[in-house]
Amino acid sequence: PPAHEGYVGELATVPGRVATEDHEVIGERLWREAAARLNVPRDLRNDVSTLVLNHMVSTNKRSGPVWVRRQRVRLGDELLSDLLMHRACDLTGKGAKVALDQLGAIQALETARKDAQEAGVPAGVKDLKVTGFDAQEAGLTGRAIGAALKAVLDEVVCDPAGQKLTREWQLTALGRLA
Repeated sequence: PPAHEGYVGELATVPGRVATEDHEVIGERLWREAAARLNVPRDLRNDVSTLVLNHMVSTNKRSGPVWVRRQRVRLGDELLSDLLMHRACDLTGKGAKVALDQLGAIQALETARKDAQEAGVPAGVKDLKVTGFDAQEAGLTGRAIGAALKAVLDEVVCDPAGQKLTREWQLTALGRLA
């Protein structure tokens, strides 16, 4: 179809232009409107919105293992895996102009996700070896407890060396933050 008619999510804001810088925002809005009309269940509606808004996964070196582990925290394993699959399909749909190294980069991100999951790298505060009770014992109260647990999680996620996955290391980290 002509560019001014556009595809869902790739509506042209200027006649003759196929994609816009904010096509993911436009696509997400169109999805939400259609999903509401179709009475799509809320969880599915939210998951698809997340995929559409975040599908422009970079295939450059900025998106590496640390990015993947942080996205596991933000999205969870299942949705992150779906996001990477969506991006691979999006790239494949562009045809011959897509370099194989871009698809290889997406595969490397999925491999990093699986590796983190299999290695037991936490995907959330609840996966840490320490709890809010440990933070209280370290002298933290109120919102400082959640902030400290998130800080420990980010430290572990960014550099999941074997010792950082232990309860002892995480207790020490909490003590530093108290």
